[in-house]
Amino acid sequence: MSKVWNRSPALVQSAHQKALALRFPGALQVQCTTRQTRQRLVVFILKRFSSCPTLALGSRALSTAQHAVRAAGQIHPEGYQTLQSKHQHELEAKKSKFLTTAWPVTSATQALGLVQAARQPAASHNCFAYKVGQEYRSSDDGEPGGTAGRPILAAIEGEGLDGVCVLVTRYFGGTKLGAGGLVRAYGGAARECLREAPKCTVRPRVDLQLEAGFGNIGTVYALLDQHQAVRLCEEYTDHGTVRLRVSIVQGRAAGLQAAMLDATSGQVAAPQA
Repeated sequence: MSKVWNRSPALVQSAHQKALALRFPGALQVQCTTRQTRQRLVVFILKRFSSCPTLALGSRALSTAQHAVRAAGQIHPEGYQTLQSKHQHELEAKKSKFLTTAWPVTSATQALGLVQAARQPAASHNCFAYKVGQEYRSSDDGEPGGTAGRPILAAIEGEGLDGVCVLVTRYFGGTKLGAGGLVRAYGGAARECLREAPKCTVRPRVDLQLEAGFGNIGTVYALLDQHQAVRLCEEYTDHGTVRLRVSIVQGRAAGLQAAMLDATSGQVAAPQA
């Protein structure tokens, strides 16, 4: 990727247009045909050029690129990191108490349900954020705009987590913190809670089905082992074939399917069950 940019100064000068094009792929003919490639290019733009004084990345374009990075999510076919279980943490700042609760979640509906059940009516504010793949949301719950929900969301993203919901409940202690103090308090409370919480890696799996003749079955077994597929069921048919249903990590499925077709000269396919 860096070689492309080094050879093309004109592309560097129009990086803000590229950022917009990644959000709206039809706007420019960018050679990024897959979502993963587009995500990598957006990250590349942000890391390499957003602080460059000669680039003049417009604020709108930079915001668009940052949104694209956030929307891309951390969930990958090979797996993503989340929390093992609910975790709580308490922080005090200028006599205000910040009680943080974090959960692993699998949907926005679940996240909102947990927040609704855990919010404390007697508290000054119940601010939250969640991130589930490409879905994310944050709430300041009456705090000055951008001082609570966004720092909580930034803490989730900063820890490289997905499928996580964080609620920070504030009990006012009588001393105002100011906008900067609120950002530090809410972000810090969420970050400390997430760092303490036990983590786990979730690897999405898919089931594939295939049928192979006895002449190919040895090759099939070898490929299944090579791609770490788990055989769920196996059936021998009357017409001399073996039917299998296997489970495999989602990110490895395409590789197995391609290898299966190649090794058996197209005789054995492995479609998703």
